[in-house]
Amino acid sequence: MLYLNDGPGYFQKATDLSGIGAASNSVAIATADFNNDASSDLYVVNANLPDQLYLNNGPNGAGCW
Repeated sequence: MLYLNDGPGYFQKATDLSGIGAASNSVAIATADFNNDASSDLYVVNANLPDQLYLNNGPNGAGCW
């Protein structure tokens, strides 16, 4: 699941909107700027599927990730 911070102490579920909804048994994540575009990207380590790298395309990208 992915949650979006809506302010101090408030979060909304954003998994479906982000496009990061693959059914898998994720065991760890890492965030970093993997493509040097000044946006945090997401690397997901899965137990039952290959690991996944989601590049953050920003608010104007197709689905953002």
